[in-house]
Amino acid sequence: MTELTLYEEAMCCSTGVCGPDPDDELVEVSAALDQL
Repeated sequence: MTELTLYEEAMCCSTGVCGPDPDDELVEVSAALDQL
């Protein structure tokens, strides 16, 4: 089996949701990976 490791870039704060809106693409990728 092949292992794939993804590293997310550091966000401006520890929660990763700084600013007016979280990055929708990041939320979608995280949700898809959680389902694997």
